[in-house]
Amino acid sequence: MAAVLMEFELLYYRGWCKCVEMAKSGLHASLLVRHPDAKELYVNLDPLILDVLYETRYLHKMGFEVPDVVHSIATREQQIKTHQIK
Repeated sequence: MAAVLMEFELLYYRGWCKCVEMAKSGLHASLLVRHPDAKELYVNLDPLILDVLYETRYLHKMGFEVPDVVHSIATREQQIKTHQIK
């Protein structure tokens, strides 16, 4: 049973690393954008980034290596969540 769980953890971790790569592209988008109709500014934060931050905390606790870019973002998690408009 333990071997099956370890295999699942490794598969999940590999999939998560691929997801991190996709989320990194979202970091290059403009953070503030103007709504085309309302002309109001809003925060353009990819929800995938928040998912990666959430999972980073637990993967780190489990002893998995966290990529540097995610670690630097995770240290600012509370600041990012504070400025997110829902």
